[in-house]
Order: sequence, then structure tokens, then C-alpha cells
Amino acid sequence: PTTAPVVETGPATVPPEVTETGFTSQEDYVNGGDLPLDQTIDLITPDLDDYWKTELRDSAPVKDLQATVNESCDGTSDGGVLVDDVTFCTSDDTVRYDPNALEQVYDESGDFGAGMVLAAAWSSAAMDAQGESITSDRAHTTADCLTGSWAGDVSQGVRARRLADKAISLSPGDLDEGIATFVSLGDGEGSAFSRVAAFRKGFLKG
Repeated sequence: PTTAPVVETGPATVPPEVTETGFTSQEDYVNGGDLPLDQTIDLITPDLDDYWKTELRDSAPVKDLQATVNESCDGTSDGGVLVDDVTFCTSDDTVRYDPNALEQVYDESGDFGAGMVLAAAWSSAAMDAQGESITSDRAHTTADCLTGSWAGDVSQGVRARRLADKAISLSPGDLDEGIATFVSLGDGEGSAFSRVAAFRKGFLKG
């Protein structure tokens, strides 16, 4: 880990020491902590499956991930928690995404930003599996919180030790990418601040 210097400005205003998470490998350092989008999808989606299977007692809420453009949902759709073109459909328990839309998020916010968009759809799936509504603004805010719970679990590395080579971990800047995604893409009930607060609550408290 690297530690930022503390500037002495007086007894009442000395800031606390800030410690950043270090890169986990030379490869991670070279690519700036960002994997290519296709590798990001290949790593994050099974991790989301594993997390929610654990939380829902071996019941995987998403049956399939499909890259598709303008395909309608025969059942109820969450309408996209963060991106309109990345949705969960209840009729076949499928997360559908427009590759161009996800690519745009990746270009603007990095790999974890794209991962957050997918994680939000998995959160809707988990809510639907529990019989909860997934269509309202309030439901989207709950999905924000559940997305934070997954991200917090990843940051703790508990499952990483169990999953070994299939595990994912956070790189420096990943949480910044996640917050930037909420600020730039989040809409619906409340301000960007309130949605980030929901994410933070999930991240810290599960």
C-alpha cells in the first residue's frame, strides 16, 4: 500500500492519514487496474452468481446474460437501474445488455464502472427472487444498496480466498469508478448523493 503525506496545518485542522490500496500484481499496475471489457464481463458475472447464490441459499437469481439490442422483455423489467440498456427481465431471469451501452460506460468509468452496471441488474434479480418489486424508483435505490453490498464483499476478499484463480479483487481507483458511475448515470428517486449514500450503506453494512 502507498501512504499519502500528511500536511501539518495546525492542531484543529490536521487531516487523518490516508492510505490507498496497492496494486495486487505487476499486470494490474501496467494496465492501470483496468481489464479489457470482455475479460471484465467474464470475471464479474460468475462472481455475482457466486455472491448471490450464497446470500440466497444456493438459488442463482440470474439464469443467463445476453448481449442484445432493442430486444423487448416479455415479463416485467427493472427498466435499467443505472443504464436503460442493461436490464433484468423476470420472464426468463435474464440480464440483457446493449454492448455499445456497456462499452460507453467502460470507456467513461473503467472496468469497475461497467461491472457496477451489471451488478445493479443482478441486484434487481435478487430482489425479484425474494418477491420484491423491481420497477419503482425506490426499488432502484434498494438495488443501489445491494450493489454496494456485493462491492463491499469483494473488497473484503473473503470469497477470493475460496474461489482462488476465479476470484476478483478491487484495484486502486475502482471505488472511484463505481461512484463516478452512480453520479453520471444514476437517475430516478433522490439525488446522486442519496443514491451514493445507499451504495455506501450496502458497502459498509452488507
